[in-house]
Amino acid sequence: MEENIPFIKPVNRVKLHEEIKQILFQGIINRELRPGDKLPTERSLAENLNVNRSTVREALGNLKELELIEIRQGDGAYVRDFHQSGNLGLIWELLQNNTSNDENLLATLLEIRRIIVPEMATHAALHRSEEDLMDLESLIEGSQDMPMPEKDIRIHQTIAKAANNLIYLIMLNFFNTLMRKYGHLYFDDEKNIRRSSIFHKDIYQAIKEKNPEESRRIMREVLIYAEDRVLESLNQRKRRGEDE
Repeated sequence: MEENIPFIKPVNRVKLHEEIKQILFQGIINRELRPGDKLPTERSLAENLNVNRSTVREALGNLKELELIEIRQGDGAYVRDFHQSGNLGLIWELLQNNTSNDENLLATLLEIRRIIVPEMATHAALHRSEEDLMDLESLIEGSQDMPMPEKDIRIHQTIAKAANNLIYLIMLNFFNTLMRKYGHLYFDDEKNIRRSSIFHKDIYQAIKEKNPEESRRIMREVLIYAEDRVLESLNQRKRRGEDE
């Protein structure tokens, strides 16, 4: 007997495995598929979605990599509790799927950034080399034609490198992806661009002087300011959309 899942609809023929992954991903994240649920067989999913079984198998493999399902040999695929099994890849996937600009997701990610990045600046002040300092100075003083959003990202990358900790670099890459997606909510305002210019000079001076506490304070203050402006801008745009 064919198994039917209400929220599953036939998919387009382009990047089929990605579409199937997204359908099941949303079902798991929205708790339409709950921890411990057994997914329909590959054959049943293929019939429901009007695709071949190899395409379904590839989609299930993607979900397994995200720790969203467990595939038991000879038994089938079971939904895992992503609250317990979720990894950094899942955060990225949630961000990519945040098409409605969910404020709660963005606020949570910005909060985590506010905890981690000031510590990165602290370590940069303690461990920076003369080469790191020259790179930072070159970006701040010699990149006048570079758009501010990209300049800000590169300055943060240089600070992460100066911290001499690979994990800071990797974590910052994730947050840079976040800012490339949402940074316009901040940098569309000329006042915020001026604020970033002041921040760049202040953080450079603190790192130059090898002052970890001042570096932490400067970074934390600008992140709090940016966080408030981004969420404020997002709310304003949502209100305008509701009024139209």
